[in-house]
Amino acid sequence: MLAAVLSVAAIFSVWANRQLLDTGYWTRTNTKLLGNRAIQDQLSDYLTEQLYANVDLAGELRSGLPKELKPLAAPAAGGLRPVVEEVIGVALRTPQVQRLWRHASDLAHAQFVALIENRSKVVRTPGGGAVVLDLRPIVANIANRFGTPAPVVAKLRSAVGEITILRSKTLKTMQGAARGLHDLAIVLPALVLALFALAVGLSRGRRSRALVAVGAVAVAAGLATLIVRSIAGKQVVDTLASTDAVRPAASAAWSIATSVLVEISVATILVGGLAAFTGLLGGRSQWASATRRWLAPYLRDRPDLAFGAVAVALLVVFVWGPIAATQKLVGIATITVLSLLGVELLRRQTAAEFPSARYVPERDGLSGRVADVRGVIGRRGARLRAGVAGIAEERRARELQAPAVDQLERLAALHASGALTDQEFAAAKRAILSD
Repeated sequence: MLAAVLSVAAIFSVWANRQLLDTGYWTRTNTKLLGNRAIQDQLSDYLTEQLYANVDLAGELRSGLPKELKPLAAPAAGGLRPVVEEVIGVALRTPQVQRLWRHASDLAHAQFVALIENRSKVVRTPGGGAVVLDLRPIVANIANRFGTPAPVVAKLRSAVGEITILRSKTLKTMQGAARGLHDLAIVLPALVLALFALAVGLSRGRRSRALVAVGAVAVAAGLATLIVRSIAGKQVVDTLASTDAVRPAASAAWSIATSVLVEISVATILVGGLAAFTGLLGGRSQWASATRRWLAPYLRDRPDLAFGAVAVALLVVFVWGPIAATQKLVGIATITVLSLLGVELLRRQTAAEFPSARYVPERDGLSGRVADVRGVIGRRGARLRAGVAGIAEERRARELQAPAVDQLERLAALHASGALTDQEFAAAKRAILSD
């Protein structure tokens, strides 16, 4: 129970540490955020609001119109609002604006990390002691798409697009929380692995069962994390979404922000499932024993085939990359070492269980296995042909008996009607049956 609770806590701590303090994960998440259509719509709505709140578009239009058309400036500015919002939405999907967004996100995260990791009393950051998400280059890019005059663009850059995320007055609290989070992301996974290793190490004679239990705990922890994420997500979305129009963007933001948590949970489930399968393979069940007996000749006398098969399987997994650990050097090294160690332990177990098992090329080689398959197919084919022949013979027998049955039925009808005497009926019946 303790290991399961600590496993869930470890998953959440690793996710939070990566999401908040790792620039690569931060940037990837924010890039996905801007790539979501619902979030693009909300951001374009926000930028349009900021544009109309900080720039007198009616005045700018009035200054460029003839005297007789100046009264139309205000209605024109209001009528242009949907067009402005649509153009901003289109601009947010362009590669150039996407690059500006990534750059702004990188700068904001650099400021955040600088605040968190600066343990001195004097805070020196590009944001002047604050974490600022600077969207002004994006605003200027969009304004230029409208052909906005340079003075108006300069006014926009000074008034619109700076979002303060964190101020230095909360520095001490945030530094302590970040250091604690960083420590938890290291200590909790290490503690969980130590508990698992201790449980397996102390279970002499029952290590297969212990390994199955460890795998089951890991799978349960991963599933529990996904369930908690789903429940918490509903609460977070309900809190953030003040209106139904905002709900799609809030839901998308939560889904993207916790995508790393899903990756870690799925990785935990896969690793736990593999551990449980390994424990079952080394267990005392009839299936496990039969499987080890079948593998014994190869594991004992042909380790090249055994380790080669594992190497090919690992190569497929690493090329596929179903989880983040299979795409990083540390994860690849760890998985490889554990897999090879598991094969070696299985070799030793089968050698002890089946000491007489030997690899015979004529029997266990490729030609021998092909011959075995052919033999099995031949035997099953012979049984199938025999069954088909038996069915055909039975059908022919029924067909031959059908006329005699019909004759007997007619004969019985004649006897019942009085057309035949008992002696005539008996003699005719004997003649039919004798045929």
